Amino acid sequence: MPPARSEQKIRFRLDPYVKWAIGWRGDRKGWLRQAQWRSLNGKIRYAVISTPWGYVVADTNDQIIGQAAYNWKSSEIETIKTAYRLLGQPQGVFVDVGANIGTTSLMALYLGFSRACGFELDATNYRVARASYILNSLEGRASITHCAVGAAEGRVGELQSKTNIGDHRVAPGQQLRLARLDDLLREIGIAPQDVALVWMDVQGFEAQVLKGAKEQLRAGTPWVMEFCPPMLGADREALLDMIKGRKITRLSTEDNKADATVITVEDLRQFAPSDPQGWWDILVESC
Repeated sequence: MPPARSEQKIRFRLDPYVKWAIGWRGDRKGWLRQAQWRSLNGKIRYAVISTPWGYVVADTNDQIIGQAAYNWKSSEIETIKTAYRLLGQPQGVFVDVGANIGTTSLMALYLGFSRACGFELDATNYRVARASYILNSLEGRASITHCAVGAAEGRVGELQSKTNIGDHRVAPGQQLRLARLDDLLREIGIAPQDVALVWMDVQGFEAQVLKGAKEQLRAGTPWVMEFCPPMLGADREALLDMIKGRKITRLSTEDNKADATVITVEDLRQFAPSDPQGWWDILVESC
């Protein structure tokens, strides 16, 4: 016999509370730090966060990347650790395309990469990343360039996200330099064979970046990138064509624990996330 209507109402009301209480008891420190971070908003503009991978400067309005750093919880650290392990713990240069506030480059240097070179579209993110590098005395090992990276030299604009500083995107305009990755690395004295890993997070602009990185592709440089079909749009097949014939590993993270699964281009072609922001992190290597 099904429960009475009153019992159904009680269960409906209690279940969310029980879930909240379990979450609170299991991660009280995380909940407290989340509340602390939000309390800073409006009081100070920037905060310096001490993390296991160094000091991170963050805008207190940033409730995603900055808050993750404050909580010491970032799925990126698990993803990059997995890629670093799969690649045999390389000691070369880490290239960070779409560097945001520089946290991924800091993690890379913490793991053991010899140098980190970043490229960032947004002016505020660029300045914040530079501040973090200076605080960590990394001027000789970490650099960042304010520009967009794409298929050709030119000028572009920026479409800024109001809710996520990691979701700014290339847009039509004339405000920013657009340059090929091959040219940018040559300008700062980085040869293709010196690059141990390219990390790319460019919100659907991945195919355009790869088109301007032919020297890196010929050199067999490994790449970690987001594969998000809704963001890629018409560039999806172009991206798949450029990574065809290479080893592709999906790097998945759940509960801050990473896993790695070898997949195929066809698996990527069939990937159709129900979430318009759904993506897979993939490691692409030469066979």
